[in-house]
Amino acid sequence: MPLNGPQFRSFAARCSRGKVENSLLPFLAHTANEGWSCDLNNVFLRLTLDLNCTLVSGVNPGCLAIGSPVVPSFARAMDDALETLFLRHITPATCWKLMKRLEVGQEKKMAVSQRTIDSFVTATIEKCRAHKLKECISNLADLLPSFICSEDTSHNDDVCLRDTMVNLLVVGRDGTGVALSWFFYLISKNPHVKQKLLDELAPIASKKVAARPNSGMVTFDASELNSLVYMHAALCECLRP
Repeated sequence: MPLNGPQFRSFAARCSRGKVENSLLPFLAHTANEGWSCDLNNVFLRLTLDLNCTLVSGVNPGCLAIGSPVVPSFARAMDDALETLFLRHITPATCWKLMKRLEVGQEKKMAVSQRTIDSFVTATIEKCRAHKLKECISNLADLLPSFICSEDTSHNDDVCLRDTMVNLLVVGRDGTGVALSWFFYLISKNPHVKQKLLDELAPIASKKVAARPNSGMVTFDASELNSLVYMHAALCECLRP
């Protein structure tokens, strides 16, 4: 299934709205009511991990459950692996390769992280394959079942499935999570931009509040935001190198 296909785009939009409405906003509201401080970067990484796991495999880790849950072990393993990859760029190749062979220092953490990630991904793939044996899942919108049901056997290889799933999880979690953190940081430093964004959203929000006066929170469909020129410009400015 193509990532830019209408079925997956529609599924991604539904998942995103549902995750914001049912997880992110209640989590932030609970944090505010308790008077806790909130690390938005951490929150956004939890959000994007939940969302991307759902989009890729249909599994929801529940990182945004009320009560500041402990991040799943495979999420910490992803952070450790990325940290090690970064350190490899500033460590002589002969040094880190020897550390890798001996599994010492930072490379020991990398080896443990790889095993943790592989264990999670393998279990998810096996669960999806077992589901396929019971019923046809080719009509599901998340990506892993579509790869498993593909007639192209190269997509069904466990190694290919594992590598594809890990790549999608890493890119989707960190790229989107960091971009959201940077966007809100820039807004906090530019109050006039924040006000213009709120003014642009106000007409749509007022209609939603009128339709659901007791909901207390407002979420938006992606289609409702297509005409918001200033928001689009602000997001593009945030992503500009």
